[in-house]
Amino acid sequence: MAENAVQILTSVDSIKNVAEETAAATQKVSASREEQLASLEEVTANAEVLASTAEHLEQLLKKFSL
Repeated sequence: MAENAVQILTSVDSIKNVAEETAAATQKVSASREEQLASLEEVTANAEVLASTAEHLEQLLKKFSL
């Protein structure tokens, strides 16, 4: 009986360790996702500025068309 109790405790400890590792990995994935989202927002903002600049340059070039 004591042997079974030891096996159960070992199994529970193993499950606890796996759960903790999974939780840590999930936190890392979540942090990476947040970083990627911030980078994507920055790229989007830069693309909007670039598009606006291109439109402005196009208007300026129209003034010099022959």
